[in-house]
Amino acid sequence: MPYNPNTVPNEAIAALSGFFLVMMIIYLAIIIITFWAYGTLLKAALDQPKVMVLLLLIPLVNIVMIIVWGFQAHNILKKREAATGGDK
Repeated sequence: MPYNPNTVPNEAIAALSGFFLVMMIIYLAIIIITFWAYGTLLKAALDQPKVMVLLLLIPLVNIVMIIVWGFQAHNILKKREAATGGDK
């Protein structure tokens, strides 16, 4: 059988698909851990429900929500600083 450079052996396809599957599992685990961490931060810092982090999945809304949460956190920090008399 002559060598044809345009064909890919089945073993290579199987190896690449296995690699792809492992990489997708790792990628999904990183995404889940990241969203869990953001949800925990939202709950602890802003008293928002953890499911609010799902707003980050919506395009354009995610940018707006990051800005809104940033201003909320800034206002909370200003109130805490005023309540403690400005001590650091």
